[in-house]
Amino acid sequence: MRTRIAAAVVAAILWGGPAVAAPQQPLQLQAAFIDTDTPVVGLTGPACPVTFTQLIDARHDPVTAGDVGNRSVHAPPNAQAWMGDVLTGFKRRGVAVTQDGATPDLAALQAQMTLRTVWIQATTMNLSANVLVTIDATAPDGRTLHKTYRGSVVKMNWASSQDEVERDLGYAFADFLDKAASDLRAVCRPA
Repeated sequence: MRTRIAAAVVAAILWGGPAVAAPQQPLQLQAAFIDTDTPVVGLTGPACPVTFTQLIDARHDPVTAGDVGNRSVHAPPNAQAWMGDVLTGFKRRGVAVTQDGATPDLAALQAQMTLRTVWIQATTMNLSANVLVTIDATAPDGRTLHKTYRGSVVKMNWASSQDEVERDLGYAFADFLDKAASDLRAVCRPA
């Protein structure tokens, strides 16, 4: 009996060990934000002007953004471009965004966006995407907004594909944008 076990161990070592699946390539997220949400209905009046003076990436790990189907998900290498692209989603929500470097609008809220967490993972048959973003804004009259938003979505995981991961993160960012736009418009136009 011991001889058979020893022979099996030696054979496994000599022939490269037990069969192990080759590591899969990570999913690399694109810097383009895909807005998966519909515009807010019933917005009246001009858009709320907001100038974002800073986009801060405060994630603990700026590379890893999740784990889907035994593959890690990598965030876009240029976080500033990625966050700037997410800001374009405010337009459909009644917020006119400019970024630092554009002609300053003295009537605009001055704001900064801090990206704290981006995470997507496969949980059994679902994909769960979450973002955590802090917005700090100050109106010309001194009113302020300081709030951290969680954008999230849970959707059926069909294939753990690149498109599916990008789309579900788009839903999570859209959830954040919906909540933040409502608050920014309230600071822009107090009741």
